[in-house]
Parts: sequence; C-alpha cells; structure tokens
Amino acid sequence: MIEKFAVEIILPALGKSMEFLLPSVMEISTAQSLIQKIVTLQHPEMRELDNKNNMWLVDIESKRRIPANVTCREGGLKNGSKLMLLWVN
Repeated sequence: MIEKFAVEIILPALGKSMEFLLPSVMEISTAQSLIQKIVTLQHPEMRELDNKNNMWLVDIESKRRIPANVTCREGGLKNGSKLMLLWVN
C-alpha cells in the first residue's frame, strides 16, 4: 500500500485553505497540477489561473519552496504538513 500524507494547502489568493491526501511517491508537479484543477473547479473566479504553470508550493514551517521535480516524500512532506500554493508571474 502506498503511504499518503494528509496536508493542508493554504491558498492566499482565495483567503482559504483546503486539505488534501497526497501519495508519498507523487511528484510535486503532479500534485500542484491536480490541486490547481480542483481549486479552479470549486472556485470559478480562479479560472484565469487554470492555464498558468507558474506555481510554487511552499512549506510554511521551513519557508522554502518545494522543487517541482521531486516526490512528496523527497520534498519533505509528512502528515500534517502546512503548505502554501502561490501563483507567480
């Protein structure tokens, strides 16, 4: 069975947060893409961001950007991680 991490994703653009269950072996880039799709489906006002690839996933505790080309485990995620998803220009 694949280990999964329950994480909280803070979305400053919406002033909200959402909880996700991410497989430990999933690449961060894939997680970002799926989170982006879910956010834009639930919040139509964010649709203009749907095609933007300039996203950063930031670990709030360490204040560091998690590289897109690593897995969730390699990026340091664990159960209870608090992350921030930022759209950048």
